[in-house]
Amino acid sequence: MKKPIIYLSTAALIAGALSTPLQAFAAEANEVNFTKEELIYTTIDRSGSVEDMYTTNVFEGSNLSLIKDFGDYEELRLLNTTHADLTSPSADESVIQTDENRVITQGKLQNRKLPWIFTFHYLLDGKEIDPEKSAGQSGTLEVEVNIQPSDESDEALMSYVDHYALQISTSMDLDTHFDLNSENGIVSTAGNHQQVQWTVLPGQLEPLTFTVDTTEFADFDWSINGAPLTLGIDKDLFDLSSFTEPLADLETGIQAVNDGSQSLFSGSTELNSGLERLLGGSQQVTNGASELYSGSQAFVSGTAQAFAKTKELENGLADLTDGSRQLQSAAGQLNQGSRQLAKQSEPFFDGLASVDQGVSDLTQALSDIESGAQQLTDRSKSLTDGSARVLDALKTLQEKVSLLTASFNKAAELADASQNIQSGMINLDMGIENIDQSIEEYQTKLKTSGLSPSDLADQNRAAKERLAALNEQLTKLQPLVEEGLLDEAVLTDLQTAINQTEQLTDANSQYIEGSQQVIEGIEGVVQPEGDLKAGSSQLVKQYQSFNEAVTTLIENLSSISETVEPLKQAIDSLVDQYGTLDEGVNQYTESTSQLSKGIQQATAATQALKTGASTLAANGSSVQSGLQRLAEGTAGLSSGSKELNNGVNAAHAGSLAFIDGLQTLHNSTRTLETGSRQLLVGTEALESGLQNAANGSDALVSGADQLASGTSELASQTSDLPDQTEEKIDKAVAEFSNEDYQVQSFMDDRNDQTENVQFVIQYRASDTDQASNKQTETTPQEPKSLWEKFLDLFR
Repeated sequence: MKKPIIYLSTAALIAGALSTPLQAFAAEANEVNFTKEELIYTTIDRSGSVEDMYTTNVFEGSNLSLIKDFGDYEELRLLNTTHADLTSPSADESVIQTDENRVITQGKLQNRKLPWIFTFHYLLDGKEIDPEKSAGQSGTLEVEVNIQPSDESDEALMSYVDHYALQISTSMDLDTHFDLNSENGIVSTAGNHQQVQWTVLPGQLEPLTFTVDTTEFADFDWSINGAPLTLGIDKDLFDLSSFTEPLADLETGIQAVNDGSQSLFSGSTELNSGLERLLGGSQQVTNGASELYSGSQAFVSGTAQAFAKTKELENGLADLTDGSRQLQSAAGQLNQGSRQLAKQSEPFFDGLASVDQGVSDLTQALSDIESGAQQLTDRSKSLTDGSARVLDALKTLQEKVSLLTASFNKAAELADASQNIQSGMINLDMGIENIDQSIEEYQTKLKTSGLSPSDLADQNRAAKERLAALNEQLTKLQPLVEEGLLDEAVLTDLQTAINQTEQLTDANSQYIEGSQQVIEGIEGVVQPEGDLKAGSSQLVKQYQSFNEAVTTLIENLSSISETVEPLKQAIDSLVDQYGTLDEGVNQYTESTSQLSKGIQQATAATQALKTGASTLAANGSSVQSGLQRLAEGTAGLSSGSKELNNGVNAAHAGSLAFIDGLQTLHNSTRTLETGSRQLLVGTEALESGLQNAANGSDALVSGADQLASGTSELASQTSDLPDQTEEKIDKAVAEFSNEDYQVQSFMDDRNDQTENVQFVIQYRASDTDQASNKQTETTPQEPKSLWEKFLDLFR
């Protein structure tokens, strides 16, 4: 732990060090009681290197007689008496014989280390300078003193670093220096000089700094004193209640936070369970919406196929209409041609009747017959072409009527799809009602267990208030940290735990508010008066009407199918019978061709004509009778084709109405598909939101569990916080008092009578710097005594 710098006066430090109670030690040489104090006087340069080192040893006791001292001195001499004898039996041992009660010796040391290294840095207007080369300059001076252990591997030297306090000071002339400031030192004024001094506790090695403005810079003298830190601190001087009472409140608050975190964990568990049940209901709704969407897609596909077939039906009926018109036209032409044929064949048959009148009229009669035969041949092509067109039209009509019958058979599938969609809508409506009931049951259970969102929000708000109070109480502990009485890590851990708890309570507040909004939003749309429930109920009612219309349409189509079936059978029979008629027409046209050829032959050979005249007359009556029947048949065909054309026109008009109805139905199914898709997307979004809420609830349960564990551990660790604080204070006081520290001789660890070791370290500016500082003495000084010279070592 970083120890703060405590500022003490030099006089108090040395006086406290010199007032250490005398202890008795048995001298190894003569068993006489005496104690020893060592004063290490050292001069250093600006880099911290040792220039000269002396030690002054003070021996005190009654009946000293013989004193044995250990140490490697370059030279050693007595300072305060001539009634003593100093000898050195070996290089590192000296013996003093005396009858005095106090004996002081001074020895010079060589190649010895100080426990510390001191370095001095000067910056004038921001640039580092050499004081010896910058004397007399002006500007703003920044000075920094750095302290480091000289040898961390030397346990004896590190013992002084760990237990000795240092007092460092320097002074300057007020005539040439002003505006002296130091962040970590004490500035004081004595006469025409101003001084800055620091007291550095053991282990405190931060740089020492000050700034001063100078009009004539001169290097400074530095004085450094080191002595064991002995601070007699009595706990009774401090009223610890001002620290322990807030800690007791903090302990109570932590326990309250722990109780709240346990309740939060329990409530979050209940909330998580309710969200899981709500998520299950939303999944049922999503499944129903998915079935509705699938059914609506099948419905749209069915109506699209039906509508596509109606296009074919419309095209077929249009072709049928054209064919029936062509049939009617061809039948009319056939009737007209057969009538003309019967009328024009009358002279031929009259000629046959009078062929026996005489050969004289044969040439003229044959000429007339040849002319009539030629006309009959010319008309036969129109007759055969018209008959072929009638047969083709009848076959086309037969195909279209077959397609129409197949389309009517597909209508039953449309009715089944519509019925499935109605069932899906009813299931969806019931699922929405189940969600409403699940939400009501969930809210009832929350209220019964005292974990409603408002209660959780109140508990969370109360926990945040308690955390804020704990934060405020923690600020009262900061002085303890600054005084080194409380471990800063403990306060940091408490602060971190409270901050994390505050973040969790903030997240919990947002979650409670968000989950309540989600539940209220779901409840608002699934209640009987909500948009989702009202829309679903209205959709069920409207679709019932739509389904009835579809059923009625299918029934009408069924009746149309029953009407079309006899028409199909009649057309099939007509096609079969007309094929026979077409063959007779072809045979007739072939006979007329042969007749024309025979007449031509008769013209060439009247004798052959006369021979076959009786046969021709007999055959002519049969032909005349056939022509009469042909004229009557074509008249019936013309009448039937007209009725057929009227029926086809009526069927065409009905099919157009049917196609318009299917178009309307298809558009409605598309609207249904779009609505069901939106419903599915909405239910999937609802399920996703509930899943996210469930995941958040899981995270909340996990976080609440961790918080409960953390607050339990925090409550356990802070259950005796006031007592722990007092223990920390006692430990800190013990560290500063150095009660257990045993001073070791700097000269030799065999000097076990050593009670006190002090260091006086000085850095002296060069003579040139001192001359420029105008600190010359003009009054002659009297010669100093040996004791005054010794005292100067401490000044």
